[in-house]
Amino acid sequence: MNFFTKALLVTCGVCSLSFACPNAEIVGKDLSGSYECKGLDHHDGKFSGIFNLKRVKSVSDGQHANYTFNFTDDTGHKVIYTGYAIVAHNNSPLAVYFSNTDAKQKDDFGVATVVVGAKNGKFTLNESYYQPTYYGGNYGTKQCILNHTKK
Repeated sequence: MNFFTKALLVTCGVCSLSFACPNAEIVGKDLSGSYECKGLDHHDGKFSGIFNLKRVKSVSDGQHANYTFNFTDDTGHKVIYTGYAIVAHNNSPLAVYFSNTDAKQKDDFGVATVVVGAKNGKFTLNESYYQPTYYGGNYGTKQCILNHTKK
């Protein structure tokens, strides 16, 4: 079992150890769409960007959802990340793996948990991430609010 598989398994189990689980209102919903994000990175500081999330319907059902995504930082870093997310069962946050699309940045990857909520009738994504090799280890948070849905 490689690092990323282990990280996703651990991440999927986080909800059972915390109270940060999605509420019944959003369980089983398609979270696909474009989200506006703001965050704080331990190494790079404040950032903002657009998070585009798309459900992979061929491998998703009412209990399990799998997604692909990209995140574009628009605060001057001009970084693009792509990755995968999974909701393993009804009571878990999204487990996420992401990596920088720039081949020169091979150490810029990580894992995250994303707790899904609702604010003013829109989905919100609250992410905590860890990058084990980026500048000797890095972490941060971001909050994303659904701007519009994509089907």
